[in-house]
Amino acid sequence: MIIDSQAPIQFCGEAVNTAVYHHQRSPNGCLKRTDRDGCKALYQTPYVKLHRFPKPTPDADGKEISYQASLHNVHQFGCYASRLIAEVQHRQGKLGPRSKPCMMVGYTHDSKTLWRIWDPEFQKVKAQSAVFFNEDRNAHRSR
Repeated sequence: MIIDSQAPIQFCGEAVNTAVYHHQRSPNGCLKRTDRDGCKALYQTPYVKLHRFPKPTPDADGKEISYQASLHNVHQFGCYASRLIAEVQHRQGKLGPRSKPCMMVGYTHDSKTLWRIWDPEFQKVKAQSAVFFNEDRNAHRSR
C-alpha cells in the first residue's frame, strides 16, 4: 500500500491498520460454521465471526436486519481527499477555499462516517467526517 500510494515510510503504521481493516471485511475460506442442515457453510468475513452476530431477523417493517460489515466507506489508501473547512474557519471570506487537500490514511474503528486523514498543513492525522475522495488521484503524486 505504501509503494502503490508513494507515501513516505512514516505512514507504515497507518498502512498496517488499514490492511487489517480491509482483511477483516473480506471473505475468508478458513472460517466455517455448520448451518441448520448440518452442512459446512462459510462465514462471510472475519468481522462477522469476531462479533458473533445473530441470524438476520425481520424488523418492525418486515425487512431483514443484516449484520454484515458495510463496504461503502472503503477507499484507496493514500488517495487524494478534500477535507471540508467549517464555515467559522473560513479565513478569506466568501471567495476563499472551502476545502483543504489531504491524504486518506485509514479508518476510525467501528465507524462508517469517519476517516483518518493526514493534513499536510498541520503534519497531523485527524479523524474527519466531511470528506470528498478522488481515488483516481494520488495525494503524493499530485504535488
